Amino acid sequence: EREIRRRERRVGDPAGIPRYHEKVMAYKFRPMFALYASRGCPFQCTFCSSPNEFEEIFGKRMRTHSIPWILDEIRILQERFGIREVIFVDDTFNLKRSRVMAFCQALVEAKLELSWTCNFMVHITDRELQGAMKKAGCWSIMIGAESGDPRVLIDLKKGITVEELTRTAAWCEEVGIASRPSFILGTPTDTPESIRRTIAFAAGGRFHFPYFQLYVPL
Repeated sequence: EREIRRRERRVGDPAGIPRYHEKVMAYKFRPMFALYASRGCPFQCTFCSSPNEFEEIFGKRMRTHSIPWILDEIRILQERFGIREVIFVDDTFNLKRSRVMAFCQALVEAKLELSWTCNFMVHITDRELQGAMKKAGCWSIMIGAESGDPRVLIDLKKGITVEELTRTAAWCEEVGIASRPSFILGTPTDTPESIRRTIAFAAGGRFHFPYFQLYVPL
């Protein structure tokens, strides 16, 4: 009970939760809530704040909540606050395949009937993993695509390829998960040609809801 009260205090004013919503096409149900299942990121994408600004806080190693802890958090949100959807805001939710598979199995067994989304990297996935996520209630994944130009992806130290983006989108379509790739236009080595290539890649792929953002140095 003390732990439950502590977590409730962290949630804040429950009356304000139903007023919160994400951007269009980023959620299905309200009320919703954002959760961290882990924090930190081992990757070194040049544009991202995690390896640059937050490295002194997070370091290069991951810190994760246990799966029972996450399930307890979800139960509290559902039972006390009526939450219908959770957005996992970890930098990379699928960093460890075995952990995601175990979480999906535990979520199904707990019968919590949760709708959820997460941030996703395409070079550490497969069709079986995405199928397990779908079965456990995941309806969409936010893919950090950044560019449709292979050279720009290398310049950004993204560690992925356009082929992996295309393959992940195809698996999403097969298992019934919506793919939401996020592209950045105007990164330091972008050119008019690479930007046009990115737009053409996003428009011609099997992605469901592509997002475009302008690069803004802070």
